Amino acid sequence: MDASLWPDFKEQVTLLLEEQEYVNTFPVNYVIKMIKGSIKDLSKFQKDDRFPQEDVAKWLKTFDIWLQDIMQQKCGQDVSIVLLLLFTFRNA
Repeated sequence: MDASLWPDFKEQVTLLLEEQEYVNTFPVNYVIKMIKGSIKDLSKFQKDDRFPQEDVAKWLKTFDIWLQDIMQQKCGQDVSIVLLLLFTFRNA
């Protein structure tokens, strides 16, 4: 990515991902994959003087927090599915 595109990219990502209702419509596995990819891509900009490092660090931290949140949600969904299956088989 050309460094001159950073402000536009930052603005678009901020607008898109801060729309929680929109993000909540994504399948959990997609969100996990998207956030991991974003972390991987964004970490390439670390230690690159063309990009404001405080912004890069802020987004890496934000993506990490989101990843932890969505992983907890995924674990909760997995547990709910397992409990539902156990309850269903137990009562069958």
